[in-house]
Amino acid sequence: MECVILRQQDQINQLQRMIFGRKSERRKKTIPPENQVTLFDEPTDQLTQDTKLIKEQEQQPRPKQKPKSIFETLTHLEEQKIELQPDLSSSEDYLYIGKKEVKRLGYKPGTYYIETQIIHSYKHKQDGHIISGQAPLHPIPKCEATVDLLQHIAISKFVDHLPEYRQLKIMKRAGVHLAPSTMNGWMHKIAELLKPMGTYLEKQILNSDYLMIDESTIKVMEGKKNRTHTGYMWVIYCPLTHLVRFIYHSSREHGIPAKLLQEFSGAFQSDGYQAYHSIAEVRTDLVHLCCHAHSRRKFENALTNDPQKANFALDIYRQLYDIERDCRDYKKANPELQDHQFFEYRKKIRQSLAVPILDAFKIWIDKQSQTLTPASLIAKAVRYTINRYKELNRYVEDGKYEIDNNLIENCIRPLALGRKNYLFAGNHQSAENIANFYTVFETCRHLGIQPADYLKWYLYNIGKIKVNQIKTLSPSCFLKTNR
Repeated sequence: MECVILRQQDQINQLQRMIFGRKSERRKKTIPPENQVTLFDEPTDQLTQDTKLIKEQEQQPRPKQKPKSIFETLTHLEEQKIELQPDLSSSEDYLYIGKKEVKRLGYKPGTYYIETQIIHSYKHKQDGHIISGQAPLHPIPKCEATVDLLQHIAISKFVDHLPEYRQLKIMKRAGVHLAPSTMNGWMHKIAELLKPMGTYLEKQILNSDYLMIDESTIKVMEGKKNRTHTGYMWVIYCPLTHLVRFIYHSSREHGIPAKLLQEFSGAFQSDGYQAYHSIAEVRTDLVHLCCHAHSRRKFENALTNDPQKANFALDIYRQLYDIERDCRDYKKANPELQDHQFFEYRKKIRQSLAVPILDAFKIWIDKQSQTLTPASLIAKAVRYTINRYKELNRYVEDGKYEIDNNLIENCIRPLALGRKNYLFAGNHQSAENIANFYTVFETCRHLGIQPADYLKWYLYNIGKIKVNQIKTLSPSCFLKTNR
């Protein structure tokens, strides 16, 4: 009976903390890492009225009719003409035979316009061969949008979290009427173009010897059932190269992370999900690290249950994170340090300062585990830490390891913000498309690249290379060629 009362009181205290308490995990004298964020795994079930309306309209049968060009309703927009003449060795040898016009809907900040490419053609008077002006290569054949507009839509949705139906409303106010299927089709084709880059980045991450892995939910519509399914975005991140890869799967079953890490050998860091622990048990070539931020949150949650013991544990974490902050400050103060030099320095500091603290902490939690009520929040925090103590403290063995998984949680943050706006993916293929966009844009963000600049560069060049040359269009190559 006492356990039931304690459990109910803990639940009441947690609800009160969620409603009235602080959102931050910060404590006095502590400056947490800049990239520390909370988990974003709360599913969003409710669809907005506008989203429902668009879905219903798309499902209604429509009368068959001849497709119309989008430009029939855009005659009010400014037109920008681009004359494309061929390079003629001698104009006297050629006969002008006509021109071809290619129209596309364009965008520049705050303004939509019509771009008209006028391609002029000539015929050689003697041998009859025809030569025409060369238009810049467009990544999507017969697409009625310029690269600038495609870039703007993609960035607005996946970086600024503005779903397509809201963008359509904004365009409508400017007198530009597009069918939802048209915009969605453009984004689908861009996602297909980004897919080879996602595959390349994934291989690069798996070829490293240290990565982080995590997963988060995403709602996905299930065909004609008109209901949502909870799918999962699995994310791998290499802290050494700052490359990110999102991979969509329809479930969270244990076999998925095992498959994701099948070609990886080295150290991987995760939360306490049992699937990760199971992988490490059967793979001798893997070193498993856990996340101290997750352990610390357990004690943070236990503050209403046993503030004295919870505060003691949190003070331990304050000391450990102070050491990490001092190491980062040392690196900032010595920018000439090579990575391997900094890693050696950080390992030395951790061994001398952090290891004694962790040893004392182990003695304390072992003692607490023998006296606490099993169902209490403080007991759960202690038990969580004891069960993963070896994996939690492996970070002191190598300076390249991080103390927690916050870097990859930071990668997932845009997905969490996005799903609160667009709420769900239209189907499983759309979820895979979303993974391709976030893979590229999050890698850009971690490398300090403007995603809009990179996407525009990528789209202009993807048609010029073969698939086996995809490395030449990587974000890292963009950095080298656009400095």
